[in-house]
Amino acid sequence: MSYLGIDIGTSGCKAVVFDAAGTLLGGAHRSYGLKTPQPGWMELDSQEVINACCAVIAEAARTANNDPVRALAISSQGEAFTPVNGKDEYLGNAMVSSDSRSFELIEPFVRQFGLERLYGITGHTPSSLFSLFKLLWLKQNRPEIWNQSARFLCFEDLLHLRLGINPAMGWPLAGRTMLFDVKQHVWSQEILAALELEEYQARTGDRELINRLQPRVEALLDFFKRYENSDGLLEKLDEWVFVEWSKANEFVQDVNYPTSMLYAAALEASARIYQKPE
Repeated sequence: MSYLGIDIGTSGCKAVVFDAAGTLLGGAHRSYGLKTPQPGWMELDSQEVINACCAVIAEAARTANNDPVRALAISSQGEAFTPVNGKDEYLGNAMVSSDSRSFELIEPFVRQFGLERLYGITGHTPSSLFSLFKLLWLKQNRPEIWNQSARFLCFEDLLHLRLGINPAMGWPLAGRTMLFDVKQHVWSQEILAALELEEYQARTGDRELINRLQPRVEALLDFFKRYENSDGLLEKLDEWVFVEWSKANEFVQDVNYPTSMLYAAALEASARIYQKPE
């Protein structure tokens, strides 16, 4: 029997085949180009990449002659992802690690989430190369794609999908997204919550995660509840929330209007997803 390995890179992909003794039987390579539609934007045409992967797999496999390939291993660039709809259709190009369009979104997210907290979960310091901030950019700037997306697949997953395999990501690749808890070896519930639970459930149907997060959601709402005044508005918070750093502070005293609006939206979303109309 023989074994095939494929590497999906930023500028090309290659596949090689070895027999059981480790002897190289053959290989193949295909190149593809980065697209730069705007300064700081670096994209790959996901369809072109996956087509090239299938071509090198087929070409390399033919070199095995009468020693058919029994297993395939994939090495892939980590951070680039492709939005995919419910029919497994690609909705856009993949932003590669060098794409820096999300840079300005890093500071507000980190200020709200917490730098040490983020590092403790992911083992990474924030950078625009990671999938997390690219997802934030997509959500804010391409809502039509965000709302159609059923899942976001990195190139390893995308090749699984093309080959008829249920997409599954290994821990090393998951760690490059900045959405993975490297201590618990699970997707970080806290970071996913920061990307908005209700939308997550609508896109994925993952009710199990929503249920596991319920105690944390309720604890967060209970924390803010003690600051409600007689009108239901948040008043005299111990510390500023990032959104309070606004023009509103020149016109009000004690009542935290921007945070109250977010709090009201969170209460409504929580009532909907946990079926608690009160």
